[in-house]
Parts: sequence; structure tokens; C-alpha cells
Amino acid sequence: MSVESDGLLDMLASLKENNIQYIVVLSTNRLWRSDLVKVLLHRELKKNNVDIKVIDRLQYSIYTQSPNEIFAKGMFELLDIYERLEIALKLKRGRLQKAKQLQYTGGKKAYIEQTKTTAGTRVLPMSDEVYEAFKRVVSSRKNPK
Repeated sequence: MSVESDGLLDMLASLKENNIQYIVVLSTNRLWRSDLVKVLLHRELKKNNVDIKVIDRLQYSIYTQSPNEIFAKGMFELLDIYERLEIALKLKRGRLQKAKQLQYTGGKKAYIEQTKTTAGTRVLPMSDEVYEAFKRVVSSRKNPK
């Protein structure tokens, strides 16, 4: 992932050496347009003890969590737990099912579309050796905080 804004990168590089405390913007969408850039920017600003002052949202701060952020974080934790359980169930059955319809959008983002028929769906059997390897990988994953 790369940030394609030279001005933003120059600002981040000069945070520490210029002892900057606040970044003032009209709206937060002037700093980031995607959630991934938002997370990366928040991490970098928190590392340098810098906050954001937003003109159209005077109470905004990267150091306080809004109820929406708390809700989203909880949903991601639940999704992670669900995915672990789903993997465990597949491992118990001793097989994996291969997805067939990998699609790309115009922005090169991949997603899987459900197949219309079961004709091209393949089930891949797992040996005991592969099953044990998957169990080790899943058990070594860190739990969400």
C-alpha cells in the first residue's frame, strides 16, 4: 500500500523535526479517502503525538473513539472469531472447497462471486498431515484484542 500524495508524505516526514502538535483541515476527507490510509495516518500521527483539528467537526480528535469506531472494531473482532470457527469446521470435515468465481472490479479489487451451478465446484480432500499443519497455523494466530 502506498500513499500517492507527496504533500502528505512531506508533512509526515516533518512532524518530528518541526515539533508539530496539530494538523488543521477543513474536513477529514482532505487527508484520507480510504479506511486503510486513515488507519496508517492515525498510527503515524499518534506515534508523533500529533492531533487533527477539523473545522467542520470541532470535537474531532484521533485520541477519542466515537461509538461508530467502537462498534466497527467489535464487528471486526466478531468477524475474526467467525472466520476461525469456519476454518475449524472445515478442518473437522477433512476437506476444503475451492472457490470458483474470482472476479475483479474496475479498481482491481478481487471478490468471490457465488457459482450459479455446482458443476465447476471442486472439493479438495486433505491428508492428515495437511490437517495438522492447518491446525498449527490457526492455533498460532493471535487473538484479537
